[in-house]
Amino acid sequence: MPTSTLTPTPTPTLTATPSPTVTAVLSQSVQLQVTGKNWPPNARISIRLSEEPDGSNATLLGRTRTNRNGRFTFTDELDEAPAAPLYVVVEYRTTIRVVVPVEVMPP
Repeated sequence: MPTSTLTPTPTPTLTATPSPTVTAVLSQSVQLQVTGKNWPPNARISIRLSEEPDGSNATLLGRTRTNRNGRFTFTDELDEAPAAPLYVVVEYRTTIRVVVPVEVMPP
């Protein structure tokens, strides 16, 4: 009677995809720089500014595109220094939305 030999199926290696990140820094009271990494490559993303921690009622500052490595840099000059804490909202389509506080650099 022939015996069957079971060959174990290789276990797939799971690699975690890093979550998209955003850093927003305000310098000289009005110079806003937003950087990000781990976003989809060559993706068109929108940059918004909000006074709400959840990013609601955000105003569109502009749009930019990530590079082939999923990184981007966006700069904007605010009309005046903010009187309240600000939050940056970065969105890619309706699939990714990241809200971060704006770090204020001392003068």
